[in-house]
Amino acid sequence: EYLNVPYVILEASATFGGRVQRNEDFLGDIGVSLDVGAEWLHTTRDASVLKELVLGEDDRKDAEAFVRDEIIEYLPTGMYYYHERKRSLRQNKLLKSTGLLETEYKFKTKSWSQYLEKYFYSRVKNDIVYNAVVSKIDYSSPNGGTKVILQDGTEYSASKVICTVPISVLKDGDITFKPELPKAKQNALQKNKMKPGLKVAIEFDERFYPEGGVFSDIGFWKSIFWLAYDYGSERGFFDALTNKGIDDRYVLSLYCYGALAEDLAKLTDEQIFEDVMRKLDRMFDGKATKHYVKHTVKNWTHVDFVRGLFSDLSCGKLMMKEFGASPLKDGDGVPRVFFAGEFVGGKYGPTVHGACLTGRRAALNAIGKEYDYK
Repeated sequence: EYLNVPYVILEASATFGGRVQRNEDFLGDIGVSLDVGAEWLHTTRDASVLKELVLGEDDRKDAEAFVRDEIIEYLPTGMYYYHERKRSLRQNKLLKSTGLLETEYKFKTKSWSQYLEKYFYSRVKNDIVYNAVVSKIDYSSPNGGTKVILQDGTEYSASKVICTVPISVLKDGDITFKPELPKAKQNALQKNKMKPGLKVAIEFDERFYPEGGVFSDIGFWKSIFWLAYDYGSERGFFDALTNKGIDDRYVLSLYCYGALAEDLAKLTDEQIFEDVMRKLDRMFDGKATKHYVKHTVKNWTHVDFVRGLFSDLSCGKLMMKEFGASPLKDGDGVPRVFFAGEFVGGKYGPTVHGACLTGRRAALNAIGKEYDYK
């Protein structure tokens, strides 16, 4: 859009945003949107990346005000772990004292979804085709160009294609490529995977947990083991309203990813909620059940065209090499199919701003321009 290049966006689902979604009803009565997907702005520099992602000068000025009004600092007031033998929570001060915990950023009343809707979706909404499930990408034409074929048989022809599907869709073979993906790319996909993940938010009528804390239902060293062994696997409860200036509402959220999410992710939403409540009641002596108001569950492992939270962090460099920096070329060596998304985020990892930057890189590369991916 910004480069004035004709395009069409094919969206497999019935809505835009992918893993960036919000629930406006849960805390809507107080004007707060709840992120049910991506939530944090994972950067310790500052929140200026939100302005930098926006291309138009007027939008950048507006985004500067958005950042000033909406972005808050986030740093847990304490890290708490459940002690099995003593059957109680214990605060671990080691992480904070070593400086390993750094200030990050979150939205105050808005969400990632509303940011993307305001500055990106609003510019391209008339060029999105929904429920457009791609089944084949053919870049074999001797006359150049590429064909994208949907499950319903509809065909689109284009000079260049940017493929932004999650790693799960590529790995599961939902899309057939002609010619087939090179062996190096196939081997890279076999090494990677979309890991299970989910989020739960529960409102209570009273705060029975330390304000602003992060809580784990397993011990400190067990948490460290899974974080290292499964490269980022974690299961932790956090005070969802930290620093939002809301003193009379109490919401605990659960973020669960990787090996520690595997068992939970297989359950129904109601079973997930019941399991989570059992964990909280054990940690807080039955107070979760006593003060329960309402809840919401988002199990990304069961969402069509997603099937997990994000890709394997340990494969980041490999994915960047084989997909981010290596488009598919036709028989004449002309790059035709480019890849973007969190799995080719490189040093930014599976972050929203990192995924956005991969899209910018792919778009510029598609028209023959380089992009300094800082």
